[in-house]
Amino acid sequence: MRQFFFFLVFCCFILQCAPERDNPLDPVSSSYRGTGGLSGNISGFYQPFRPLNGIFIKTVPQEIMQQTSEQGNFYLPELPKGNYQVIAFHPLFSSDTQTVEIRSVTWKWMSRS
Repeated sequence: MRQFFFFLVFCCFILQCAPERDNPLDPVSSSYRGTGGLSGNISGFYQPFRPLNGIFIKTVPQEIMQQTSEQGNFYLPELPKGNYQVIAFHPLFSSDTQTVEIRSVTWKWMSRS
């Protein structure tokens, strides 16, 4: 009788342990987003390699455009998975194109101080 009781409790416990599906990393979850992000830094071609601000960054085929910050940084969030051409251009400089592949979700960890 005692074993039956433990078996019954064990079965109830197992039936109640369904995984939660609200994790954005779980592909079965309704909150899953198959997107990633792209970040980088644009600097001059010659030494001392100073950061270039105001450079336009554009992705093709997903038409997303952003300008670099004062430190030459850019971040393009929420890009669907796939291959992209990333074009950096400015009226005073030659443009440059690179091909990138977005494969996984991007997470940005923030620490509290």
